[in-house]
Amino acid sequence: MDCKSGCCSTGRICPCPEQGNPEIDSLEKLINCYWQSQQHYEVEKAWYGELSSLDQAVREAALALADENAGLDHVPDRIALTELATAKQRLLDALAPLRDADDFDALYALVRPLLADLDGIDAELAYATAVRIGMQAGLEPQRIYLHDAQVRGSAACLVELEDGLASLEKRQLPGLLQHPDLPAAVIQGCLALCGNQVRWLRQNGTLT
Repeated sequence: MDCKSGCCSTGRICPCPEQGNPEIDSLEKLINCYWQSQQHYEVEKAWYGELSSLDQAVREAALALADENAGLDHVPDRIALTELATAKQRLLDALAPLRDADDFDALYALVRPLLADLDGIDAELAYATAVRIGMQAGLEPQRIYLHDAQVRGSAACLVELEDGLASLEKRQLPGLLQHPDLPAAVIQGCLALCGNQVRWLRQNGTLT
């Protein structure tokens, strides 16, 4: 669907207005709009999957972090080159344990603390970095991580969340989101980006 919401924007703010986009009046339309506008997931999956080594995947993931600067409008929000260099070196230094990770949970548990204290690299960027590295190793997320306020707020519109809950399994989500062909990473991205529309659907009783 062409909702003209701006979902293909490189920005990281929900493209739909706070008062909601009436063209996206169901959860199914929201997921379809996001997925059709965010085909980079499948492109990246193919790209990283063809890389010959984890070392190469880490280097490419570090370059992808640098590319995030292109989508930021305000210079103070840009990720400093020193922080990007530190992120790359930390990831390269951790190649051995990263290589030993046997699922995405273990991989993400290694990547996130390596980047957590670096200015401009938030939880969603750390997650995206882990996803990219995991693509080379064939490790994909199987759950939704509630690691920042935006994802948690969107998820709370879908299901009741216990305090301190760190992640959700797909089976805990509404039936539409449990489809086996819908990657958890795509759901994660939609919850991270489309918070305004998720809340609007909840307020209008159409988030099913």
